Amino acid sequence: MILLSLVLLFDHFLFWSTINHYDFYLYVMIKKEVIQIVNFSFLGTGEHRESDFHIISNFHNTILQANKNNTSIVSRLFDGPGSSPTSSTSKHPTPGTYFYNPVTHTKIPINASISKKISDAMQQLTGVLSREGVEDLLFEATVYLNNIIEKNEGELPKTINLQGFSRGADACLRMANVIYLLYPEIKVNLFLIDQVPGPGRRDHAPSYTIPPNVEKFESTLMLHEYRPGFDPQHAGRYVFSAPETTKAKIKIYYGEHGVGNRLEHHEKNHTALLLHDDLNRFCRETGTLPKMNSKFYITHRNTKRRMQQEHLESHLELSDAARFKLLCGMKKEEGNYSKGVSINKRKILLHREDYVQDSTLFINQEHRKLFKKLYPATFNWFFEKNYDNLNPQKKFINLLARQKQLNDKMAVVANELKIMAYSPEEAYFCSLLAKQFRFNKNKLPDTLAMPSGIERNEQFNFGQSLLRKEPEYKLPNLQYRLTSIANYYHYHCHEKSEISNQIKNILFESVQHSRNKPDDEAILYLEKKITLVKETLARNNEKGFIWNQIDLIAPDAQKYGIEVKTLLQEHLQYNEILLNAQREFIRFAIKEVDTILASKEKNPMQQCQEIRKLVLLLKTEVTRPENEYQLQRNLFKMAFFAFTQNPSQIINLDSLEKNLNQLANAHHGKTNTSEKIIERLNQYYQRNTFWHSMTNILKLLKIPCPKINLGMKSEIADFLRKELLQLNTEGKDNDVDAISLALGKARKKLTDYYQQTSQLKIDNLDQIINEGLGLVIAMRTITPQGPVSSKAFIDFKKRLQSLPEVEDPGPASASLGEN
Repeated sequence: MILLSLVLLFDHFLFWSTINHYDFYLYVMIKKEVIQIVNFSFLGTGEHRESDFHIISNFHNTILQANKNNTSIVSRLFDGPGSSPTSSTSKHPTPGTYFYNPVTHTKIPINASISKKISDAMQQLTGVLSREGVEDLLFEATVYLNNIIEKNEGELPKTINLQGFSRGADACLRMANVIYLLYPEIKVNLFLIDQVPGPGRRDHAPSYTIPPNVEKFESTLMLHEYRPGFDPQHAGRYVFSAPETTKAKIKIYYGEHGVGNRLEHHEKNHTALLLHDDLNRFCRETGTLPKMNSKFYITHRNTKRRMQQEHLESHLELSDAARFKLLCGMKKEEGNYSKGVSINKRKILLHREDYVQDSTLFINQEHRKLFKKLYPATFNWFFEKNYDNLNPQKKFINLLARQKQLNDKMAVVANELKIMAYSPEEAYFCSLLAKQFRFNKNKLPDTLAMPSGIERNEQFNFGQSLLRKEPEYKLPNLQYRLTSIANYYHYHCHEKSEISNQIKNILFESVQHSRNKPDDEAILYLEKKITLVKETLARNNEKGFIWNQIDLIAPDAQKYGIEVKTLLQEHLQYNEILLNAQREFIRFAIKEVDTILASKEKNPMQQCQEIRKLVLLLKTEVTRPENEYQLQRNLFKMAFFAFTQNPSQIINLDSLEKNLNQLANAHHGKTNTSEKIIERLNQYYQRNTFWHSMTNILKLLKIPCPKINLGMKSEIADFLRKELLQLNTEGKDNDVDAISLALGKARKKLTDYYQQTSQLKIDNLDQIINEGLGLVIAMRTITPQGPVSSKAFIDFKKRLQSLPEVEDPGPASASLGEN
């Protein structure tokens, strides 16, 4: 192990020694300021920058103006699919009819043949074809991004922010997936306004999949759009690839498809004011606008007879109180927002409870959250049953003390309700409360009923990662996982059955019921439902998608523990190569498995994760020869038994290592170490292949070709990929030494290549190898020297606890919401 590390270190030294020291000095001293943040704004279908002015174009212009002296931030606007300029001589023709030159920033007219080649290349990359110029827009953004990377001398931007409306919002999500395929290291933030993919495109995976590189995801949906063909992607359809890291905020507003884009009707301006404030906050949080309280602009359209006049109004960021007032005003004008012939009601309108509890009172989750923040006593009284964090058991000295506490709280609630009467919008909301909870707002506090709701401190998973650290967030995590499984099955699984359909409905109903129970009671309720679901699926031999996903979040920890103990006991009994010290570690590990399984603080999934960590740590302690004598015995036994019996029956250190690797991959974490590196290598190959397919077109139009590596470096990447795939087939996909050796071989080939060519052309392959080495170094633990003692056992436990947590398996169907 030490020798291998020294070899890798020497290779690393040789690698950097190929750099000319003077060139390196100049590189550091003369390095230009690089572009760190890229902003892409996409207009909707038929919308063109020369004729359509609304939230997307306004914020694009605001970003340009705010950063005119800041060369580290750039922004680009894309006209909508099918849009037309106001004149035939426009610099911005219809998408799909031009090729963008990133050097001259001009749009060169092209024929249908070249446009088809662009579409074919994008289809090969993403697997789907959206048509109507969308592929051309995505390619334009990709060419623009590549030119930035060239200007940055190979350095990638840190962040790409995408915002869009309607079909433009759909283009944003598709672009996020393109970025992940080509440049997975770049962090992406998304702001989508009523994402409508269009007929036949809603089932395209890039249209509903939020890739792992997305850090912040905001999607706003409009409730009252009734036109056929305008069905949106919604919370139930979205699939989050990394729910542990992506911070999601999905909200609904009242009104039709474009009601939030500009100010127009006085009684229906709440959505526009709130939506513009949302995007302003998003831009400031993600770096495209200064963090200071800056102005933003809203297009105001005054309609007089047939003439329409448009002008910009400036606004400042709204306070929480102002946003709550607007939401209450929106609720008051619900009748105006919902006007129209209800030909095709959206599912989000029919299932509003999936987005916010008590939807007769609240518009969205933010509305509910702000009510709790601004009027905490009232929220606590009506929705948390007067729950007291400081006294959760409600222990009082006597009944008199309890009644006094209740009277004091009632007075505070009455005062908060009276304050709400000062604003017409909030007064209307107060009247809704009075109707639902049957009190007379003019006779307070006498008419207040006893506290209602659920005894708990209600938490809001709004703008946070979808899966958070347990045990604090155990209930919302469980609700999210079960909802995700049901949603993915409902919307994205092609193979369905009557039993699975019933199970899907049970999952939906169970999550809804759990929301009306105290946390501890809700957790027990859901765990019982999971057990029932597993029994039903097993009894009917339904081992499809739902079974696999349920088994990931509720694995059989007892069965897994028995498998581990059985294997270890077998090696204790029959493995003659083991030394006493190694045997002691194995005995200790068996006891640890029993301790983990006996723990009532951990659920089965956590128990499996802890056992897996134990297996990985044990592998580093007991599968390497401690001395020359043990090494020779191990090799001799392997050679001897190869002739006398089936090699698969050999019991020595090598077989122990293979067995432990197999156990580590049972009840898996999300991805093993080798698979992570293989995925990056596949992306490296995709990027090179994609740009290679466009080389002839770029040369034809005299546009500089991106630097790609289809020669020796591509061969090195393919060599490493095959080495890692071979480790997978041998059950060594988490074997740090085997992976290190494969990475070391690839690094050596790179070093030799650089020395032979006398050129240091560092690209993504170098980064992949370096990050791979970082992964395996993080997995290593130091093997203790000397005989085993009680202190070694303590150290063993400490190392076990200090290991990074195994990735939460999470369902592959990590979607949010329900129907």
